[in-house]
Amino acid sequence: MFSACDWSSSFAVSRGLVFLSATEAPSSKFVESLNLDFIPDTTSGQASSVINHSLGFAYHQYSRSTLDLSKSEHIVDIPKGIVPFKTNLNIVVSGTGSDGNPCSTTIYEEFTRSDDYYPSADLTVPSNAIPDKDKYKPFAIPSVTAQGVMLATSQGNWNGSYEKVNISNNNDFLVRKPEVALKLGLFGDVGSKDYETIRDYLEVLAVVAPNLDIGWGNHVSEINLPIHFVECTDVIQGADQHCNTEGPSGAFSDQWVAGDGSMLTTGYGYIRISGQRSNRHTLTHEFGHAMGLWHSNVDQTSMGPGQNQASYWAAQDLMTIATIHNSAVKHAQNRDEIQAALDIPVALIENFLNDPTTLANAPDSVWVDLDNLLKVQAEAAR
Repeated sequence: MFSACDWSSSFAVSRGLVFLSATEAPSSKFVESLNLDFIPDTTSGQASSVINHSLGFAYHQYSRSTLDLSKSEHIVDIPKGIVPFKTNLNIVVSGTGSDGNPCSTTIYEEFTRSDDYYPSADLTVPSNAIPDKDKYKPFAIPSVTAQGVMLATSQGNWNGSYEKVNISNNNDFLVRKPEVALKLGLFGDVGSKDYETIRDYLEVLAVVAPNLDIGWGNHVSEINLPIHFVECTDVIQGADQHCNTEGPSGAFSDQWVAGDGSMLTTGYGYIRISGQRSNRHTLTHEFGHAMGLWHSNVDQTSMGPGQNQASYWAAQDLMTIATIHNSAVKHAQNRDEIQAALDIPVALIENFLNDPTTLANAPDSVWVDLDNLLKVQAEAAR
């Protein structure tokens, strides 16, 4: 037996179903709403850390079934796994009582679904997702500049200032750079154009960041940078307050809780895309974060102010990615260390410090030319 919102019921879990049986319907207790929620088990930590620990795969495990308040008996299917990441579920009755206050009670902890509840862990990469890594081969990438170093090591606050960043509890002007080979996979409500967006940037990275080892994974166990296309719901928002149920949102997160080794390699991070009319703009922005980009104050760039962003990697974005992935640059280095490693004159750094608005100046023409090509590509992809 359990009680939720002053309504009491017995329950059973059997044959892939949850059965609720009561002597009275919830409406007899003037219950305003009642749900049966399936939530990833949080035994190992808080809900937010479960999402992070799972490299975002837990997003796909949240579901809610609304119960008919006029009925005393309910039968609800235990949901199938949408992605091939296995996790136990807590089964929760939630709702709003007659007094208007929320109520919630867990009726079953750590329910384990059998293997046939999940799709295959083998991943298929569609033909339109295969990059042509020679596409931009004619472009000769310029040397690193002070402008690139500045943008690679500071966060624009979109109000004109550039600030320090946090990496591993260190607050400084730092670079973020993947230290492992990256294996990608798209999960959830994925469209053909989403594969093409990532393909387009893999083609760019082949020339802009030639030392970066990145590509599609063929099995979920290989994936350390998954990209999740998720519909934000109230039940998900309980674990991730930034998953906007009222409109579009997106996020990149480093994995700050390592995988337990049972399913995933230790991850690099994950991307969430939600509620977009067209995914390309936000996917471009968040994928840029995954490649090491911070926000900038440069208009008409992917990393620039939200009200005036480009839907493609613009010249300054491209220049900054090339800086980050230069072989002499190491993850979590500070600006002074990078300046010394690349033999950038201190005076050039100081010029940008004295007038940060000049970080918006057009960089080398190679970056501008590539910018123009990507702009046309993005417009054609709408």
